Amino acid sequence: MAEALSRRHASFRDFVLAQLPERRVPVLEVGCGRGELAVALADAGCLVTAIDDELEPVERELIAAESIQATGFRYVGSSFSPASGGTGACAG
Repeated sequence: MAEALSRRHASFRDFVLAQLPERRVPVLEVGCGRGELAVALADAGCLVTAIDDELEPVERELIAAESIQATGFRYVGSSFSPASGGTGACAG
């Protein structure tokens, strides 16, 4: 999925990565939509939690399948509980 990033998502991914002190930092993406940015950040080494409560059930299934395949990516739908230690960055 990361290869198919739109120019806007790729630009924002690069911006977010430039702001991080290191790559293995927790990132929360609020309003992740289809998860393109979240998966791209996970592919870059970030520990991403993606949340979005506006998705249709079919889209939720698709993005949940992506979260299983991508290392460091977790889709939580509309239920989010911050992990201990907080979040290093928030995108979205």
